Amino acid sequence: MRRRPLRYLFACISLACAASAWAAKPANDLLPFWHTAMHHTAWTKKDGAPSNVLFMTQGADGMMLFGAYDGLHRFDGVKFERIDNIDGNKLLSTNVISLINFDGALWLTYQFGGISVFNKGKVKHYEAADGLPAGAIRYVDRSEKGVMWASSGYGMYWLDGDRWRRAGADQGLPEGGSAAMNFPADGGVITYIGDDVYRSPAGEPKFKRVLTLPGVEGGDDRPDGTIWMFSQKSGITAYDPETGALKKIDVPRNDAGIFSYKSDKRGSFWLNTGKSIQLLDRDMKPVRSFTRAQGFTDDTFANIFDDREGNLWFTTDLGVDRLRETKLTTVPLPPKFNSPLVSPGADGTIWISGGYGSETFGIAANGQRVQAGFNTALATLREPGGAMWFGTESQLWRRDGNQQRSWDFPAELKGRRVQAMAWGQDSRLWLSMLGRGIYTFKDGVWTARGGVEELGKDTAIWLFADAQGAIWIGYTKSRIAVLRDGKLTRYGAAEGLDIGNVLAIQSRSGRVWAGGESGLAYLDGGRFVKLTRAGGDSFNGTSGIVETADGDLWLHHVDGIKRIAAAEIKAAVARAGRVSVVEEFNHLDGLEGLASQISPLPSLTQAPDGRIWYATNANVGWIDPAHILKNTLAPNVMIKSIVTEDKAYLPAGDRTLPHNTRALNIQFTATSLGMPERVQFRYRLSGVDAQWREAGTAREAFYTNLAPGNYRFDVIAANEDGVWNEKGDSIAFDIPPTFVQTEGFKLLCLVLLLIVLYLLYLWRMRALTARMQERLEERLDERERIARGLHDTFLQSLQGLILRIDGIRFRVKDDGESQAMVEKILDDADKLIVEGRSEVMGLRSSGSVEALPKAFAKVAESMQDQSSANFSLRINGEARLLQADVQDEVVYIGREALLNAFRHARASSIGMEIDYGKNAFSITVRDDGVGMPKAAELPGESQGHFGLTGMRERAKGIGAELTLESAEGAGTTMRLALPASSAYHRSKRNRWLPG
Repeated sequence: MRRRPLRYLFACISLACAASAWAAKPANDLLPFWHTAMHHTAWTKKDGAPSNVLFMTQGADGMMLFGAYDGLHRFDGVKFERIDNIDGNKLLSTNVISLINFDGALWLTYQFGGISVFNKGKVKHYEAADGLPAGAIRYVDRSEKGVMWASSGYGMYWLDGDRWRRAGADQGLPEGGSAAMNFPADGGVITYIGDDVYRSPAGEPKFKRVLTLPGVEGGDDRPDGTIWMFSQKSGITAYDPETGALKKIDVPRNDAGIFSYKSDKRGSFWLNTGKSIQLLDRDMKPVRSFTRAQGFTDDTFANIFDDREGNLWFTTDLGVDRLRETKLTTVPLPPKFNSPLVSPGADGTIWISGGYGSETFGIAANGQRVQAGFNTALATLREPGGAMWFGTESQLWRRDGNQQRSWDFPAELKGRRVQAMAWGQDSRLWLSMLGRGIYTFKDGVWTARGGVEELGKDTAIWLFADAQGAIWIGYTKSRIAVLRDGKLTRYGAAEGLDIGNVLAIQSRSGRVWAGGESGLAYLDGGRFVKLTRAGGDSFNGTSGIVETADGDLWLHHVDGIKRIAAAEIKAAVARAGRVSVVEEFNHLDGLEGLASQISPLPSLTQAPDGRIWYATNANVGWIDPAHILKNTLAPNVMIKSIVTEDKAYLPAGDRTLPHNTRALNIQFTATSLGMPERVQFRYRLSGVDAQWREAGTAREAFYTNLAPGNYRFDVIAANEDGVWNEKGDSIAFDIPPTFVQTEGFKLLCLVLLLIVLYLLYLWRMRALTARMQERLEERLDERERIARGLHDTFLQSLQGLILRIDGIRFRVKDDGESQAMVEKILDDADKLIVEGRSEVMGLRSSGSVEALPKAFAKVAESMQDQSSANFSLRINGEARLLQADVQDEVVYIGREALLNAFRHARASSIGMEIDYGKNAFSITVRDDGVGMPKAAELPGESQGHFGLTGMRERAKGIGAELTLESAEGAGTTMRLALPASSAYHRSKRNRWLPG
């Protein structure tokens, strides 16, 4: 036997720390004893598991915590991690001896002294200054009255307020270290020093020796309230704290003896023999043993712990082991048992048979084994009356109660085993004989093809008799035949049947189900419809079908056992065979091996008591649909970290990520420790995900192309039985923007863009203006040329013509009329010269500042002989040169307005203002005359006012605004205004440069 002194000490202490496990147990006291089917998982160093674990517990978050020589480790069911802090609070030391959880507060003790309490994100450390001894604190525990006690090599200590007190001679304890502690229900304390057992009742610590037990090492709290004390010298003694009674406990003898022991919360007993770990039931009878050769990490355990989901954890020198109950219960089979077939009898006996010489036997309802007396039965049947039929390689057997009879096969069937059997309503037994086709048997008479020659000699894989008496026959290659009232109907590919070799047919509620190597189908009218799942799963290799009384469908196929609820079946039929919700049972639930794909069949059947039995190539077992083991505890969900390219950010730390973070990985987990492989997750990131994402079993989320901003990540999870933690966990984090990502920068860019666009606009406008100015200057040059031409040619010629006409004026006969005509011609010519000279002056002077006032003054002067109105001209602001085309149009519009005033207004006063404003140029003409009728203010030739129409057109052409205000008898005001940028002349600039 391997024994290390310190390891042995803590193994002894673990006996007395049963309360540690009980302190964390759920409120539902004892669970039923372990099933014979246990799912075992082992983790060693290669899996990241710690070794040499001294103590373990389960934290408030559901994580398993392990205190080992190399530090504190935590485990979420998937991954082990060594940690040096809890919620950001550092441990006193990585050399943790013991740990225990009370009401969410985690207590740790250390090899080199000290106790730490971690609770709700805070920590309290106790050291020598707080009354503790300087050496190792072996462990702490709490009495039923809530008093905390600590055990050390220097004795017992209790926590009095914020200070630890030593229980010494004044409290009735001798010198010496305490080996262990137990806490009776009355709130007292039991401790072990040397060979003596001391007890303190509830209240103040006053101990009294109650028992001397040589070599006593500690005690184990049992569910009935007794304490089983262990000694290498005297074995196990049960002590009743209420009465003080002692009782010797006999355990099965073994060659190695007892190293240590521990009870679990079911009341079962675990022995450390040094060579194996043995499980005893409540009557101390051996049930199972576990060794390293059988897959355990070691042959001995250091401690065991019941978690809140009912899993049992073991720590050994080499790793960590977990046992949990499975939903399927297996039946132990004899060694080298081949191709098992299970068939429940009407009296509760379960008949198990096998091929290749395997025996056939039954397990009675009372657990007794019943021998059948024959081997190699690969086909069985329970007839309606309860009798069992068995087909072997050479005989047919019928067993009714204790009565059993056999019939030899006829000569043509010798060596041809039975493949399948069915019971007809005429009490005929239908059999499929390998290589010989269908036969019937009744009263010792064998009939080939049952008298139906149309059946031929094809070997049927499966036979089934429905409630209406029809015989259903399954063949290879998706073929089914049904014999009803002597008429044979066949189904195949033309009728939608596409399941390959037909391995099972079943009908209970009226719907016929057929399973085969390529899937499962049901008969709908005259056609078969295949049942499929999302993703294309067609339940391939279905060789066992059970439809229960409540309509649920159970299947056994190559991927395990499936249960489809009646409501889901109804919904699937409405969806043309598409099923969405399926309950699965596989290796995680205790299923081993593969459903038979040819023989023996069926691989699934239901017993009269409602249990569903299954058979694989490896084992036989059952599940009770009315009492399926369920995990009702929702998993605790935790976000572990946010990982960027540079580092990992913990939830308890700073969650402001670096600038320019575009991609990240968020890691999370859930503490459902029984079947972490089936935990399902959903998550979402605010601002990115509009709805929950289905993560499946993945425990991390990836995001890319993230923009700066504030984010919140939420994650929820469900355990293996679909119990969701809807609250889950969440974490908020920030991605700060860089300067170029800020709103200010974007606004600045917008402003700069607008400025650039404005500058481009100015540049373009000035360039266009420069080009226009060049053209206008060219136009001025042309005007001066025209003016010179008019003056030097046309006007001179006209003046000469006038002189000539004037010379002949006196030669014209003065008949009164001719002389007057000549005078009229000369007057008109004089006027034409005046107007010509005016035009020449306008052409020459339009490019000067003085030209505009002079032009208007000349108009007024020319009208003095036609009107007695007083004229005034007023100039506001500093006179500026107008653009040539603008000035032409202004002169025309102003002249037209003055002429209208002199000719039509009958005014006594006419005034004109020229306003050289900074932002606008304008001219205004006012009179106090008779005014204009409303119609005259309207544009259009229809009113006969062509002058006004021309004024408006010219104003529009230069982008000016023309307003006319008038009323009959109240005078008229005309105002022309246009922006300074359009009115004033600019100096000549480079056509490509703005400004």
